[in-house]
Amino acid sequence: MKLSMQNTEIIKNSLSRYDFISNKIDGNVFDHQPNLLTVYHSSKILLQNNVTDVYSCNDIFSKKIISRSLNHERKIIFKIHENQIFKEYFDNILSFENLNHKNYEQNLKKYFELLKEDGKLILVVLNDRKKKSNNIENNLYFSIKDLEKKLSLKFEINEVYSQRFLEKANNEIVNNLGLIRKTSAKLLKKIDKNKEVYVKIFQKTMKKINTIKENIEKIPDEDFIPKKYDDDKQPFFLLLICKKIKT
Repeated sequence: MKLSMQNTEIIKNSLSRYDFISNKIDGNVFDHQPNLLTVYHSSKILLQNNVTDVYSCNDIFSKKIISRSLNHERKIIFKIHENQIFKEYFDNILSFENLNHKNYEQNLKKYFELLKEDGKLILVVLNDRKKKSNNIENNLYFSIKDLEKKLSLKFEINEVYSQRFLEKANNEIVNNLGLIRKTSAKLLKKIDKNKEVYVKIFQKTMKKINTIKENIEKIPDEDFIPKKYDDDKQPFFLLLICKKIKT
């Protein structure tokens, strides 16, 4: 199955986060995983470092949960467990793009119940200060201050990272290149019905425009790697490493 550019981007977003976070956690992990396309590969990334077991599901209230670990041959094996046995069991919880302003209370409550004392909660959310850059529902966006307030009774934020910076200039260049190509094609169609001029002069130029346009539309690999948050450079996503507050 051929994946669309958008799906490829979503998968790359996700796996880049696992690569980044795999060096910051150890022990067992509960992965509240919304993207079933990456569940095997994300587990593999984590298990290749200091993680012992990865428990994954896309619904934290599901009765069943799947775990993955490495056997003595370092091959991934999986088991199915009852979800209700995991109170204060996990060293880490990963929650990438699960929270919204309607479900955050019940999700944070469940994360708190599942985490050991001093356990880590790693969140990824859409950045409220990039709200105007796309058409995604408003209830999915959070600011750092908003999260500090919502997390304050159960978790404290220790580190904040940025992922994916949207460059408006790139979109403008892509649109301009597309317009140049479209206008040129219309003009040539009128004056060069046999396509002789097109083949001799413009064909290579049009191919170059297509290549430039494709390259600009591709997001550079570097942009997928989370970086320390800088208030002067607002990202599309916020990645937060939080710690469970002792009760």
